Amino acid sequence: MRAWERRYGLLHPSRSAGGFRLYSSNDETIVRSMLADIERGYPPSQAAKLALARSRTHENRPGTQQPEDVAAGTTDPGRLDLLRTQLSEALRRYDGMRAQDLFDALLAEFTLNAVLRDVVLPCLSSIGDAWARGDMTVAEEHFASQLIRERLLALTRDWDRGRGPRALLACPSGERHDIGLICFGIVVSRNGWRVTFLGPDTPISALIAAVSVLEPDLIILSATVEKWFVSITSPLRALASEHEVLIAGPGATSRVARATGATVLDVGPVAAALHIASRLL
Repeated sequence: MRAWERRYGLLHPSRSAGGFRLYSSNDETIVRSMLADIERGYPPSQAAKLALARSRTHENRPGTQQPEDVAAGTTDPGRLDLLRTQLSEALRRYDGMRAQDLFDALLAEFTLNAVLRDVVLPCLSSIGDAWARGDMTVAEEHFASQLIRERLLALTRDWDRGRGPRALLACPSGERHDIGLICFGIVVSRNGWRVTFLGPDTPISALIAAVSVLEPDLIILSATVEKWFVSITSPLRALASEHEVLIAGPGATSRVARATGATVLDVGPVAAALHIASRLL
């Protein structure tokens, strides 16, 4: 506990006349909250941030959910909608500090699946639509996407732990939008899978080399446009003949599936990950 006080500013106990630390019931709640998040797979630094944000939220909202209910992921749709709107506005204003605080509040109050499915992915969709309409500049789109991506990647440190089946994730050459794939990896990894993430714009030769070393149980490729899959039709067909290959994103069409033998994931990243994870049940 002393180490957590020094490293994360987690607790601020009072002192007895003899100099002993005196912890309150709120301190106990914070520590238990942090321990629960560590058990869920969060690194201690992230678990500390979530525990502190959860504590602040509870203190500022008297008469609402108890800390243990919040930690269990009890959701309030109205509150979720409000935070999603506020996050979108903060991103549009380049207000990184406000956006980070809102992310902390979301992760503290809601389940990770809900944050990804009902906040992160809708935010990205609205950002993309605004950019396509000309209502958002390239700079605004890059700022928003990068901040979201960095927050999500902070949740991926333990992807390769465990003894479950391995999923190899990548975006083919030319595809730079990988946040949906990151969301998939986060959810499936928290349900027992090991994840190796190659990221955006992965050459097919690099993917094949990784497959030969890792021998994954599952290969998932994501692209926003069909042409990135079409450009690797032959090697993708060869991969799919020996491995289970799933394709996702708007570019994953039935035509690509027929040409390559891959299977289309035609649901959102969170639902797809939960479906894949159910194989371990």
